[in-house]
Amino acid sequence: PDGAPRSEVETFVSREGHVTHWHFDFMENFTLQLKGRKRWRLKPSTVQAPLRGCTPQWGRASEGVRSAAEQQAKLHAQHASGPFEAAPPSDFWADAEEVSLEPGSVLYVPAGMWHQVECTEDSISLNISIMGSSWADLLADALRQRLLSHAAARAPVCMRSITDGRTQL
Repeated sequence: PDGAPRSEVETFVSREGHVTHWHFDFMENFTLQLKGRKRWRLKPSTVQAPLRGCTPQWGRASEGVRSAAEQQAKLHAQHASGPFEAAPPSDFWADAEEVSLEPGSVLYVPAGMWHQVECTEDSISLNISIMGSSWADLLADALRQRLLSHAAARAPVCMRSITDGRTQL
């Protein structure tokens, strides 16, 4: 309803030995392996339907990027179904599931799934990321449309005092 993009397509061209460090995304991802091979390690997080991704490696970057990583961590800590660590200890990954992709393979990685990707050969892959509308978006938009059918709800907010604001509300 807001006109924002709800998907993206990315092409990853990587050399053998390249590693994308542990992180999770907020979109549903489908990876199509076109050339070469990759090893994916996957582990569920405690965050279901995340609003943002989580990229612990950003915490070691420039100040602006560290700030983004901190904001991600605070957001996820509020919505996690259990304890949430933005940068889990190394033993956390010990029981991660491993999946190998070869040309022609397709892998679905749900939003909120921790993953690390290693190129075991020079490779090319296509990633299709989809962000569906949430119930919150659907209901908020429906309520907004309903409210906009009333002149009072379309009127600008203008309060002279807190008491005046409460009266108008």
